[in-house]
Amino acid sequence: MPYVPQGRACYWGGWGGSLIVMDLDTRTTISYMMNKMAPGIIGSDRSENYVRAIQSCLT
Repeated sequence: MPYVPQGRACYWGGWGGSLIVMDLDTRTTISYMMNKMAPGIIGSDRSENYVRAIQSCLT
């Protein structure tokens, strides 16, 4: 997944677009759980936008 940080990071996606990213290098955990299901099992466009916005605040 191109928007998951490189380095010491792991992620897990859930059905409908939910996503959690744990980045040990920045000591950050990002969790996204939506209230409206979307297709897919590893994130969605909405979760990607959310993760990218948080990462831009950290850099």
